[in-house]
Amino acid sequence: MRQAVDSGDVQHISVFAIAPIPLLVYLGWHLDDKTPTRIFQKHRDQFVGWSWADQGEPVEFDVSASGTPDAEDVVLLCAITSDLNTALLPAEIEDAPRIELRPVGASPDPMLMSHEQSLVNFAAQWRKALSMAESTHPRARRWHLIASAPISVAIEAGRAVMRDVHPPVAVYERDTDSYEGVLVING
Repeated sequence: MRQAVDSGDVQHISVFAIAPIPLLVYLGWHLDDKTPTRIFQKHRDQFVGWSWADQGEPVEFDVSASGTPDAEDVVLLCAITSDLNTALLPAEIEDAPRIELRPVGASPDPMLMSHEQSLVNFAAQWRKALSMAESTHPRARRWHLIASAPISVAIEAGRAVMRDVHPPVAVYERDTDSYEGVLVING
């Protein structure tokens, strides 16, 4: 696919994906944000399917940060479909600074991403979160991404990680009683 994009044979990509969050982030990282791409969200409602319902108002997102600057490890939290249980973080990152992205005026919910503009809003704030991680923690050697997110958000999160600019990003998956790092992008 990359060869077809580079040669100009492919000028737009539409994505319909189902996979665990780490693999979706990995896919997004390979897609990056240079090629026009439209990501579709698989909805639980059988009548909506892969289309954007665009029902109601788009969701806005907010970024918050906590912890001391100049850490070597930074935890990126993305609570979109459910709250994250930070008590389950691995011991080696439980005290690391955190940058968290959450919906504004709404609780995390599996049905939150029903409007395509919500994904656009997420992407803008996610890039802000990564910029905040860069500027606040310039010595970071690794970022740790822990997300409870739908398909479209996980892919978009990966697309925002810049090759050769951002540090390696360990992507975690929820296990029964912990978050486990399962792959590293940009490393």
